[in-house]
Amino acid sequence: LIKMANDEPEHYIVGSRGSVGSSIAATMANITEVNPLPPHYHCPHCHYLTFEDEDGVNFLKKGYKSGFDLPDRTCPKCGTPLKQNGQNIPFETFLGFSANKVPDIDLNFEDQSQKKAHNYTRILLGERNVFRAGTIETVADKTAYGYVRGYFEDMLKAQHSAKGIESINPTYIAYLASKCQGVKRTTGQHPGGIVVVPADRSIYDFTAVQHPADDLESNWLTTHFDYRSMHDELLKFDILGHVDPMAMRYYRDLTGVKIEDIPMNDPRVLSLFTSPKELHLHRNYLNSITGASALPEFGTDLAQRMLSEAKPKTFNDLLIISGLSHGTDVWQGNAEDLILNGVTDIKRRCLKFVPTIDGKYYTTHQGQCWRIMEYITDCVSRTGVSPESAYIVGSTFGEFQAMLADIPASLGETIKDFHNMEFRLQQLREAVAADAAGRLAEVKRLVDELEARADEMCKGERLYREGKLPKRICHCDTKVDNILFDKEGQVLCVIDLDTVMPNFVFSDFGDFLRSAANTGAEDEADTSKVEFNMDIFRPFAEGYIKSAKSFLTPLEIENLPFAACLFPYMQTVRFLADYINGDTYYRIKYPEHNLVRSKAQFKLLQSAEAHLDEMKEFIAKQL
Repeated sequence: LIKMANDEPEHYIVGSRGSVGSSIAATMANITEVNPLPPHYHCPHCHYLTFEDEDGVNFLKKGYKSGFDLPDRTCPKCGTPLKQNGQNIPFETFLGFSANKVPDIDLNFEDQSQKKAHNYTRILLGERNVFRAGTIETVADKTAYGYVRGYFEDMLKAQHSAKGIESINPTYIAYLASKCQGVKRTTGQHPGGIVVVPADRSIYDFTAVQHPADDLESNWLTTHFDYRSMHDELLKFDILGHVDPMAMRYYRDLTGVKIEDIPMNDPRVLSLFTSPKELHLHRNYLNSITGASALPEFGTDLAQRMLSEAKPKTFNDLLIISGLSHGTDVWQGNAEDLILNGVTDIKRRCLKFVPTIDGKYYTTHQGQCWRIMEYITDCVSRTGVSPESAYIVGSTFGEFQAMLADIPASLGETIKDFHNMEFRLQQLREAVAADAAGRLAEVKRLVDELEARADEMCKGERLYREGKLPKRICHCDTKVDNILFDKEGQVLCVIDLDTVMPNFVFSDFGDFLRSAANTGAEDEADTSKVEFNMDIFRPFAEGYIKSAKSFLTPLEIENLPFAACLFPYMQTVRFLADYINGDTYYRIKYPEHNLVRSKAQFKLLQSAEAHLDEMKEFIAKQL
């Protein structure tokens, strides 16, 4: 197809992309402008080739991600100017670790040659083996609303009713419309998709076919089923029409310069992506902030803002920006924030797990599960509690939750009912009923105190059942020890992800304060030393709300002080249940250890309750 277009009298230009267009096979067949090898120099005269500099250091190790960014050099063998190339695209990027992904063939033709290319597939592969890819158009939300509203208007008119459409509850109309959304409305045709059927199979093994728009004179048949439903069974070519190849051909023909001969590392050209200075404009009538506003995909307001904020200096920078400009929330509220905050070491900002050869992220050995992470260099961990570290923990784990607030995947519970207050109270009540160690009488007063608060402390589960309180992805082990820092003291990432699971935001907020805001030890025998430390609460809450308020609901924010009380209460319940059961769960150092723990945690609860109004007032000031 590409050779056909190149051999036309007009010498059409074709752009290749996707897995096949980015493969070394396509490069060597001279049918793509993409070279997936690591950055390198190549001599067009004597074919000298090198992936290293004069000192034998690989260009990738020197920080070059694209060969186009290599400086100009001459061939050491024959003195010819070397060609720079290589975009470092691993095979696995497109086809998976086990080559089990469906190949993707995308070709960008000029509009003038696109139809010829479509018809040429019929010559190459046979008319019975190629079909235009069909699409199914469904009823959209606004269209569905119009259908339902129109139905009620017609119904009222047919009944000669004096009531107008306003008599129909709009919420009911919206409800009925939601049931119509996604219903098949009509079939269509993909603008460039060609479905290929193997020679030994029939198209009817996969789908019915039809004439597009019932045009019986059409030379092409279209698949009746949407092409996505056959994605893993049949190959689809994307032979698309695009204005860029046409524009480049016109430039080539007008100037006599081959596009392959244009240097990709010209600093004056690259400067146009950050400033219009090199255009030598007499006046900047459009107030353009860059010199790239006329380039395809770089002229939108978003693209111009991206260029202004990211300040690209290399071809590889432009590749990254092009990738970040596609997809919902890829740039805004994501990459944009990292750039504006000066984050340059993104690979050190999260744990990266290494997959096994079969694609899983863990393996089993002798009955145990193992996983491997990439080592993060030049990092340190911290321990201990201070107002400074409390702010860092609040900010870091608030950001951790914010980044996962819209995660599409659902996670299971690592530890079932870990922070389920109703479950923990049920355990206590079962212990009280059994009184296995005969200790109930001495702790009856403390049990009564806990039962008096039971209804209030279980409101999280109650609000969840009512659909008012969501569950978020939480870390569930919130402490400074689970944060990695660089050597300058800046936060790199959250670690120890074993307990990450869905829970109320109360878990990460309240569990930290239970331990960090306690002025005494968890098992302090002298409860006069146990107080809730507001000097830890304030910086922690400030940091947390700053990072998390973008996704928290008003109800979640309102109940953050409740979370500070919930976890001392929960731990009192757990310690006391274990004491009544005869110390069967927690390790103890002496017979009354769990009772001492219970009393210390209850004192912390009482102190937190005394500070509730102060906590509420402080949080209100952060909003």
